[in-house]
Amino acid sequence: MENITELGELWQEEIKNLANIQPESLDALENRIQDILHLSFRRVTEEQSLGKAMTEWKLDEWNSSLRKEKCSKCDSKVHNRKRSKQILTTVANIDYERYMSSCPKCKHTEYPLDEVLGIQPLQRMSSSVDELAMLCGASWDYGKSEYVLSKFLRHDKLSHETIQEKTNAAGSSISKELEGSKIKALEDNKRLQGDYFESMKLWNPPKLRIYMDMDGVMINSSRFAE
Repeated sequence: MENITELGELWQEEIKNLANIQPESLDALENRIQDILHLSFRRVTEEQSLGKAMTEWKLDEWNSSLRKEKCSKCDSKVHNRKRSKQILTTVANIDYERYMSSCPKCKHTEYPLDEVLGIQPLQRMSSSVDELAMLCGASWDYGKSEYVLSKFLRHDKLSHETIQEKTNAAGSSISKELEGSKIKALEDNKRLQGDYFESMKLWNPPKLRIYMDMDGVMINSSRFAE
């Protein structure tokens, strides 16, 4: 808590400095304030922003309170070991340790803090950052998406390769979900099944399909090449 208080006092000093600046463009003012919000202060041997320090402080508290003594599967005594993790959030790139509870009897393994936070053990970015990456990738080319995200996050950025991977994964998932819904709708209706298959045309020889690259998601144009 002492470190949080110290960072808070330093942050207040920056607010006082802000009061002395002369009128400038909105973009310049916005950048200046964002710099203050994400400003890193030298503390011992590391640099941390106020938001990063606050987040890591609470995660450490929660981790201690969630420490398990017994297995949730067989009620046997568990072994607790701390495991380090880093995850990219909209606040900062967060580093923390959490308990891995392992049961020597039934071999069940849990990460209590991860479960409460709603993240997977191998997850490397928060759901908010993941969603932003997919939205950007679906809206712009990957280079521009990388730039937009770096402007938003400021403390870190995602590579265009990562944004492409996230966007493609989302596109594949949606495609499977829509196809699955169509098949499900036909399961109990024989007439619709007949109409669906009768409407399908077979080409001999097969015509080439035209695909459009929608920022990484390959979409069938529904037309055929002549």
